[in-house]
Amino acid sequence: MHPRLRTFLQLVAIGLAFSGCNTVGVPMSEPGAGEGTLTAKAVRAPISPVEGIPGVGDSAPAAGLAFVLTRLDGAGTEQAVTDRNGEFRKTLPAGSWRLDLAERPAVGGAKDLPRTLAIAPGRETHVDIRIDTGIR
Repeated sequence: MHPRLRTFLQLVAIGLAFSGCNTVGVPMSEPGAGEGTLTAKAVRAPISPVEGIPGVGDSAPAAGLAFVLTRLDGAGTEQAVTDRNGEFRKTLPAGSWRLDLAERPAVGGAKDLPRTLAIAPGRETHVDIRIDTGIR
């Protein structure tokens, strides 16, 4: 198995184990005191070199995409992996966090990552992430 693929699969497994969600992405618990929730939706786009084809969208959910969340105060790191709909939900301690891809894609990338987020206690923060496929 290619070393990069093995690393990616290991990150996905770790993300699922520590994501705070069950296998279908449903939160297992509500945020506690001093915690907030981060939700994200990731899409890959464009998915076709020709735009405007009737019945064909310009993006697709980015399923199985691994992310790393790092506290800016250095107090910890978390992982999250998108479900089949390209979404994840993560309960985090309140504070400033850096969101980034766990591994950079060989082609394309995300112009809006890394990104700094403020997680507020008792609040939900949502981010939309667009992964550029490089298709033109």
